[in-house]
Amino acid sequence: MIANIIPSTWACRPVSQAISPARPNIKVTVSDTGTGIAPADLPRIFLPFFSRRADGQHGMGLGLSICKSLVEHFGGQISVSSQAGQGTTFTLRLRKAESAADTPSGNSPEPEPTQPPAPPP
Repeated sequence: MIANIIPSTWACRPVSQAISPARPNIKVTVSDTGTGIAPADLPRIFLPFFSRRADGQHGMGLGLSICKSLVEHFGGQISVSSQAGQGTTFTLRLRKAESAADTPSGNSPEPEPTQPPAPPP
């Protein structure tokens, strides 16, 4: 995600990040004051192979698609808000990992024991 912001901030515009822990999620925001994303492109930016770069270069269009897939695979969400000419903000909501304090016994969950496969007859 950060790699996608860098080309839009080529004129040394500031990039900011914030992490807010809140149960049961962690909220991560990454904002820039770059060129923004055109309204017509917003619905497509998470699609595989879609690419629009402010620096005129051509990308593969996989970065945000992969990011979205990974975030959602682990139960999170990613969203974007942008205004052309004013910048873009990406917001991720990620599930917190379960800690020892979150389990009823106060211990980390133990993995289920596995039995070795039986030898062939």
